[in-house]
Amino acid sequence: MAHSAIAKNFRDGIITLTDATPVTPLVATAIYEDGDFKLDGLTQGLKEHANYEDRGVRLSTRKTKSAFPTFSFSAIMTDLADNTDKHIVNAALKTGAFSAGVSTTAAKGDVWTM
Repeated sequence: MAHSAIAKNFRDGIITLTDATPVTPLVATAIYEDGDFKLDGLTQGLKEHANYEDRGVRLSTRKTKSAFPTFSFSAIMTDLADNTDKHIVNAALKTGAFSAGVSTTAAKGDVWTM
């Protein structure tokens, strides 16, 4: 695929949160217009990097423990939450329509993930 000549930005998009329910996953869509999406912690092999030095001279850079990427964004809230509709607040708190949601890492712990 060729590179586009048009600059891209994060305005006027959507962010979708999805659980791991088989066949018909639960989905919450956030209206995203602020353009402030932030993603940190993406490193090669998802590992932290450590520099090793001797008298101020870098000898090597090594991959160390696992790194866990994080992200943040702002969304325009049009409704806070309710028990039937799929709102982003319900998705984050695992309440309402998401109360029976299936975590994307269910086999790896007891934390709700999407």
